[in-house]
Amino acid sequence: MRTYCTFLWACILVLSFVSCSDDGGKKNDAGSTDGDTDMDTDSDSDGDTDTDGDTDTDGDTDGDGDSDTDGDGDTDSDTDSDSDSDADSDSDGDSDTDTEPHNWPDAQALFFVSPKGDDDNDGSQSKPFKTVARARDEVRTINGDMTGDIYVYVRGGDYRLTETLSFDAKDSGTNGFRIYYEAYPGQTPVLHGSVPVTDWEPASNGIYKASLDRTFKLRNLYVNDRRAALTRKQVQSQGGYGTFAVTKGEADWAWESGDGSDGAQYRASDLPDIKNNADDLEIVNGTTWNENIVCVREMTNTGNGRALLFQQPYGVIAQLPGWNSGFKASGSHTIYNAFEFMSSPGEFFFDKTTKTLYYYPKEGEDMATAQVEAPFVEKLLVVKGSSNTDRVENITFKGLSFAHSDYRLYKVGDSYGKATVQTSTIYRAFGNGDWHAGKYEINDTPPGIINVSNAASINFEGNVIKHSGSEGLSLINDVVDVNVVGNLIEDIAGSGMTIGHPQHVYLGDGGAHALFGPGVEGICTNISIHDNVIHNVSTQPGFGGHSGIMSFFVDNISITHNFVHTTAYNGISLGWGWRNFKDSTTCKENTVSNNRLFDTMNRLHDSGAIYTIGQMPGTEINENYVKGIPPAASGPTYGLHNDEGTAYIVENDNVLNIDPNVKYTINCEDFGEKHHLTILRTYATVNRMGVDPPDSTIDRPVVVADNVWPLDQYNVCLKSGIGDEYRHMIPEGLVSLADYIFPASCEVPSGAASIDIRPANDATHAIWLAPKGATDFTEGNTMTTASGDATSIAVPKQSGEYKLFVLDASKKLLSTSEFILRVK
Repeated sequence: MRTYCTFLWACILVLSFVSCSDDGGKKNDAGSTDGDTDMDTDSDSDGDTDTDGDTDTDGDTDGDGDSDTDGDGDTDSDTDSDSDSDADSDSDGDSDTDTEPHNWPDAQALFFVSPKGDDDNDGSQSKPFKTVARARDEVRTINGDMTGDIYVYVRGGDYRLTETLSFDAKDSGTNGFRIYYEAYPGQTPVLHGSVPVTDWEPASNGIYKASLDRTFKLRNLYVNDRRAALTRKQVQSQGGYGTFAVTKGEADWAWESGDGSDGAQYRASDLPDIKNNADDLEIVNGTTWNENIVCVREMTNTGNGRALLFQQPYGVIAQLPGWNSGFKASGSHTIYNAFEFMSSPGEFFFDKTTKTLYYYPKEGEDMATAQVEAPFVEKLLVVKGSSNTDRVENITFKGLSFAHSDYRLYKVGDSYGKATVQTSTIYRAFGNGDWHAGKYEINDTPPGIINVSNAASINFEGNVIKHSGSEGLSLINDVVDVNVVGNLIEDIAGSGMTIGHPQHVYLGDGGAHALFGPGVEGICTNISIHDNVIHNVSTQPGFGGHSGIMSFFVDNISITHNFVHTTAYNGISLGWGWRNFKDSTTCKENTVSNNRLFDTMNRLHDSGAIYTIGQMPGTEINENYVKGIPPAASGPTYGLHNDEGTAYIVENDNVLNIDPNVKYTINCEDFGEKHHLTILRTYATVNRMGVDPPDSTIDRPVVVADNVWPLDQYNVCLKSGIGDEYRHMIPEGLVSLADYIFPASCEVPSGAASIDIRPANDATHAIWLAPKGATDFTEGNTMTTASGDATSIAVPKQSGEYKLFVLDASKKLLSTSEFILRVK
């Protein structure tokens, strides 16, 4: 039913609102002078870069960084909804404020926001607000005793945030009704944490420069919808330099006494003399499962070369984590962020002294027309109540795009850095290298583009979260009854999603350094995460050990039908606590099933596509499809990894297309006090298993070396991943149309009638099964066909191997499958 907002406003409240203007005044103005990029005073943050020299993080195969939907089952991931590739997010070409009719829902109130609006307007369709923050504040005046849902429709266009957009308990839906912050029908609004950088001019040697009004280091830059890379140089450290000592109690971060290296030294021939901005340098090193970042305070010449002195105290904190996890002052170091290192297309450097940004364009990039985004807001959206009894409740965010966040790394005192024990964790004080001591009080989590705590019934539907300097979506403490469905999370420095917190090993046991006190701490419970695409995450230096989806101590979490593609470490991680804390009951009754996980473990090792650690009664990990685990060449790799303390899980009917030279098909061997595991009917390309742990029932994997699966296992692959209604979230080039329709190879007996497929999403297409290399298509014993909207296709009558072909209405070949159908 069509209804309109009929409220008359007596006055307009005079408030400070988030500015969402096109430029915010001067285009290249970062908008912050206090050194804290999220404009607040907290320090729970973290950063990015690219260690492999490949700065093309869009996952497309044509190298153009364009994620524009073309109707073939792939998707537009460039944060706008129009088809003109200009990333202006304006689906109708002008972001106007017209009042074309729509079937608006019955509601208590409707409000509208537009880039061409005005915060002095009344928020009606004809007089929209300019910022989402202004609409939020207007909602606060009428949501105390709701009589129906409230909708805030956000028109397509760019909204430039100058500070975090925050929601607290007074922004809740009441009386069982919801508040929706939703994209205007058919349009895509983009909330940016960045400023556009324009007016580029040649500098020298193919490098371009532009002015950027910013006073602090720039760690992230995005060019034409792709992440650029910090300049870098790999060198061999000659060992530690000097000593930095800590005395317990000298500051709030000094939990224990001790010392560590104050710097690292290098040969002068390996490391050039950095004349300016040496305090912007960063050093990264790590292990097969972990990476750390130490920031530099200055460079000094020594008798034998040069030394980089660490920012302290974080430099010594980063050396703490045990089990070979901490930063090492010796060994191989990759040093980032000096103009002297700039040598490859796709690299950037910001000189904060002269306020000049340098960029080395890639082939084909025209800096006169390039869209360059320099981020400065660390957290774009925060939804946070104050306690278990003062939660934010009943809000839905739908169809919005959140893009371009910054991260200055974790701040302790006047120093920055990032020391990680494993996945989405940060050491936050100088204490004990044994992170189990103190029940993980020494660990925190990095911030996301979106951050939720002390909240209930907060839903995220059909959003795009991309280009993050740290994490993507973070649901950290006391988050309950939440749905995360149909979102694209792409190009994230760290984890795509983080759920829960490492300190939640018990509830209500906070020690002297606990982050969550009584009445505030809460286990993340009853969260459904399904049909999301998580692509190209954990790929930045210092973040390699992060996960596609990370869950700590969580209860009744359902992670199903997601498509996780391209991670540096594992795809999905569940649990915490190792073999310690056997009486912990905060991780249980979780489900990780029907997910599709491709190309995980592409940089770090000692994990698998799905990783578990610690006991988790009532947990199921079933019918997942894994493709792309590498060999154990530089560290152990596994299809699935049940690490220390894993117990009380059922892990059945998984299909693993993995390298034959992995260490174990499934790492469930009798080590680390694992027990009570049930692992049945695994089909895999290799059978490498250890000794079974106690009280466990484990089948040897059924080997299908050429990954041409029996029909039942093919159907597991087919049904895994996102549903067809969410296929538009897959970035273009990531999956061909034919491989979307037919996602795995299959063997059927001669005489089989048909096999199931995914629909092509266009009834005018023709789907064919035909011999490899076919160019003419005619139905017969070796060729069968189906319409583009079919969900099954007849099996050819003649024995042989067949590919799946997709033709358009004019019989032009659109796509050919990687996979085969074998009729035998």
